Amino acid sequence: GGIVFAEEQDSLTQEEKAEKRLQFNRFVEKELAREARAKTAVRHGGVAPIEKNWSITFTPSYGYERNVNLNSERQGDTYFEETVDAKIKFTHPGTLFLGPGNWGVGGAGDFINYEHQKNVNYRQLVFNTFADSKLTTNLTGKFNYDLTSLDYIHEDPLGYLSHRLKPSLSYAWNKQWTQTFYSLWDIKDYSSRKALSPSNVSLQRGRLDLLTEAGSGFRFIPDPSKVFGVTAAYKRNDSNDIFNDFNDYQGLKVSGYAFFQLPANFSTILYG
Repeated sequence: GGIVFAEEQDSLTQEEKAEKRLQFNRFVEKELAREARAKTAVRHGGVAPIEKNWSITFTPSYGYERNVNLNSERQGDTYFEETVDAKIKFTHPGTLFLGPGNWGVGGAGDFINYEHQKNVNYRQLVFNTFADSKLTTNLTGKFNYDLTSLDYIHEDPLGYLSHRLKPSLSYAWNKQWTQTFYSLWDIKDYSSRKALSPSNVSLQRGRLDLLTEAGSGFRFIPDPSKVFGVTAAYKRNDSNDIFNDFNDYQGLKVSGYAFFQLPANFSTILYG
């Protein structure tokens, strides 16, 4: 559990905020497990412990958000969040073209309840399958598929079903520096929201969005308790909601993060 203080950017949508929140919650759990294995290896003369092929985590937390509705009114509110994450993975020996690696399935749930701003309470469920293979000593190929359901409990038209594919290549320059190249395709089906015509009239078809993204990032781990990362990417969204093309956009983005393990089993993330 923990206490979280968050300030969301006005440029985010409610959907992007929900996605990022779950991504970083899962990121923290992954980094805490990585750090624990690294510390165990130090205690045992550099021999890393055998990683379990399954994991289940449950994290309740309280937080305060300064701009819940992501608008100029900047209304703040406290919230209670519950996150559950589970996965199981198996090794594979590789094939003629691919080296040894892992494959598996997982799932996660994120449940948010605000004290006053009930209109943005939501539940997010994710099922994913993944695989990775060693292509060379330092080069690893990865593939991820996520099926996501995002439901706003009091605002049903905001929800969607998402299919996301993300292949990537990661090259370890040394034990501290890793570079990753990736591409991403994400189809979002807003089943409860109709697409809009140029004259702002609801059409018979539901709204569909196709998000494509390609980018590269660096990750730096100076020691087990610190992780730094930066990513640059091109991003494009095409929607069949054609009223003023509000949902069609493209652009470049640069993001970064810093993870620190603090005393007494506390941790913090800075990102932007």
